[in-house]
Amino acid sequence: MNKKDKDDAIRIIGGGPGSGKSSFAKMFAASISFTHDVLFIPLYKLDINRDVEDVVGKYFVSNRIFRESPIGKSEQLLLIFDGLDEITQQGKAGLDAASDFITQIKQLVLNYNQAKLRIRVIITVTYQCKRSKHISRKTGKSFVFCLIMFLKHPFGIAVVRCIQTQTTC
Repeated sequence: MNKKDKDDAIRIIGGGPGSGKSSFAKMFAASISFTHDVLFIPLYKLDINRDVEDVVGKYFVSNRIFRESPIGKSEQLLLIFDGLDEITQQGKAGLDAASDFITQIKQLVLNYNQAKLRIRVIITVTYQCKRSKHISRKTGKSFVFCLIMFLKHPFGIAVVRCIQTQTTC
C-alpha cells in the first residue's frame, strides 16, 4: 500500500475459512486511517448486480453514515470490500456477478485514478482454487495469501502480521 502507483491500486487478500482475512482487513483499516479515509464494506449487504459506485454510496447514506456518497470526495480513499467468496458460492451466476463486480471495481479505480492515485481497493475472498484462479484472471492481479500471525507485544498489545505467500493450484 505504500506504492504510489495509480495503476497498481487493487489488492486481493485470500485465505482459508476462518484464517483472519476480515479481521486483518479491519485492523489494517484502523492502522491506515491516520493517512487515508477508509470504507469497510461487507459485500453480503450490497446488491452487486447494480452499479458499484451507486450501491456503495447508497449503502452509506441509507445507514446514515454519510449524507452523500463518500466516493470521489477524498484524495486518499481505501475501499475494503469484504467477502467476495459469499457471492461466488452461488454457482455460475455468482461467478458471473463476481466477474462483473471486479470489472466495475477496475473501472472505478481507473476513473478516479486518471491523474493521480486517489482510490485503492482491497477485496477479501476465501481461497478456493477454481474461484481464485477465475478472480485472479479477471483482475489481472495475483492473490496475496495471508498467513495471519498474532504476536504478543511486551505491553500486552496484540500485533497482527500478514505474511505474504504465493500458492499455486
